[in-house]
Amino acid sequence: MSFLTQPVGQLPLGIWLSSIILGLIAGLNMIFQTISIIDWKLAMKLRVQEHAPDDPDTVNRTHMVMEWGFSVADVVSHIIIVPLAIFFVLKARPWGFVLCSYLYLFYFYVAIMATAQRWGLVKFGLKESFREYAGVLKIIWIQIIIALIGAVSLWSNPGYFGL
Repeated sequence: MSFLTQPVGQLPLGIWLSSIILGLIAGLNMIFQTISIIDWKLAMKLRVQEHAPDDPDTVNRTHMVMEWGFSVADVVSHIIIVPLAIFFVLKARPWGFVLCSYLYLFYFYVAIMATAQRWGLVKFGLKESFREYAGVLKIIWIQIIIALIGAVSLWSNPGYFGL
């Protein structure tokens, strides 16, 4: 992965890639989660959320409320962490490495949690099929694959941060 340490302008290629990937993932996450907070039905049309608040299934309504809470937490935490992460990365500060690493690990955690929640709904008999969750999980796992590229790009450049 030495090509990720090659300078491209003022920054190594890996730092550029990581910053762009983090900006895209975090930006999309903030946009979609903000939409979810403000207009859940629009979020459902965009296929970033799954169940309506007026769904006749109690499990679906409960799951929707839990997901809405995650949306609020995502937006609040991202408003604080993402600008700091990008600022400190561009300033070559160790905190940039730490905060970006945290965000990449957070996205991986979310993918595992979201998959396990939906699998658990089927496993414990609350849902008959995993099929209704395929769309949202596909989006989450595509995001994770891209985040892993960003993490590898970041972690290939510890010297940039003086680590």
